[in-house]
Amino acid sequence: MRDGNWKAARAEYERLVADGRAGASVYNNLANVLLMLGEGDPVSLAEKALSLSPGNVGVIDTLGWALARAGRLDEAMRHLRDARLRAPDDPEIRWHLGYALARQGRIDEARAELSIALQRAPGGAWADEARTLLDEFK
Repeated sequence: MRDGNWKAARAEYERLVADGRAGASVYNNLANVLLMLGEGDPVSLAEKALSLSPGNVGVIDTLGWALARAGRLDEAMRHLRDARLRAPDDPEIRWHLGYALARQGRIDEARAELSIALQRAPGGAWADEARTLLDEFK
């Protein structure tokens, strides 16, 4: 996963799940891999991760992000706002929240979140997508 080999990461995480050795981090990481690949059902995996680790901000964010990408924006907002409250300095969480806000048409709020995210991590893996989204507001 760290090397960006998403297919290999998916196979390894799925093997851990099948072997019954998966904890919250495995389910969370598999959800993130599926999000990167645009495949499968990352929402159900993120929900499983959250059931195993309910206070984990990374898991809360993953579920919110999976819901946002699935177009389930009202549900996504609840989780993404919770994640932002728990980790207000995390630029990736702010990117996810900004994306969801933009998809809801809440442009001023989205612009603020995306701008902060890009100020804090201008070279983030998601930064180009965030900049493109910001450019849509002009």
